[in-house]
Amino acid sequence: MKILLLSLFSFAASAPLSAQDFHADMTTEVETNFKDKTNWLNLLKLSFSVALCKEHLYLDLATFSLWETRKSGVSNDYQTFSDIFTGNMLLTPATIGLRWENGKSSLFLGVQKSDDSYIAYPGAGLFTNSSAGAYPTMSMNSSIPVYPSAALGIHYVYSSCGWTAQASVLNGKAGSHFSGGDNVFRFCPKSDGVFSIATVDYSAHGSIYMLGSSFYSGYVHPDLPVDSETPDDGSRLNRLAFHGYAEQQVSPSAKLVFQASASPSHGADCTAYFAVGATKKVKQTELGVISNYAHFSFGKEWATEATAKITLFDNMYIQPALDFIRSDGDTNVIGLFRAGYSL
Repeated sequence: MKILLLSLFSFAASAPLSAQDFHADMTTEVETNFKDKTNWLNLLKLSFSVALCKEHLYLDLATFSLWETRKSGVSNDYQTFSDIFTGNMLLTPATIGLRWENGKSSLFLGVQKSDDSYIAYPGAGLFTNSSAGAYPTMSMNSSIPVYPSAALGIHYVYSSCGWTAQASVLNGKAGSHFSGGDNVFRFCPKSDGVFSIATVDYSAHGSIYMLGSSFYSGYVHPDLPVDSETPDDGSRLNRLAFHGYAEQQVSPSAKLVFQASASPSHGADCTAYFAVGATKKVKQTELGVISNYAHFSFGKEWATEATAKITLFDNMYIQPALDFIRSDGDTNVIGLFRAGYSL
């Protein structure tokens, strides 16, 4: 199947240049706990979009490849302080599908990660902590398609006058391979359940406000924490979550960032999450600090990150970050240095 994916990339590359949109994003990252553990990660994301029918129908392709020196990471925090740490992988499918656009509407059918569409806001996107972008009330309560996993489904977007409404229905168990029980083309609602998510956001004058909800109906899978409530009678579990986001422009170069989410479902692994942060642009450097709290069935965690993203060229940046994490009685201080290059 990876050969098939490479063939699709080759097909897309043979299309006229005016109809192509190719990106290669390379990230290298060094992590340390300032004691006895270090890790080096290298991530390559390839993405390609090509128009198939008068620029209304597009073929979208994207893959991840990651190599790291330490599989266990450098910290035992609950939320994972790095949003790219996951384990070695080669050409893991992230997006494979057809996208139809017509004016204010867009419809995608195929394999996709939900965080590409629902969590990709610029303010939270500055930070390297995984929960500064994703909501653990969703990602830790079911096997939903967030990095590095993806799932087969349908995604619809409507935008008008600063308002954007979007909704998705996906297979309830995400995958990261082309074959086997973990394959991304799997669509088995009877055994895997169904995951749905919808959001409405409004953007104006540099600020963004979002409200949304997600619902998973299915079964807890082995890749979730062992504390998960797994019914012995084969009955379905329902996981409901509400989430909100605000990115408030307070000056031409500064923003405040707010996140909140709650899951009222009985037996949920993560029941509440909130975060408060701020970003400021100083010439070619974007400074940021964010602090978040997550409440789990097996404990609670506070995490604070301070970072600076320095743009060296239009397509290259470096980003040091420092994380202070307290998971119940365990305290970790993590240092991170990231560099990125885009083609």
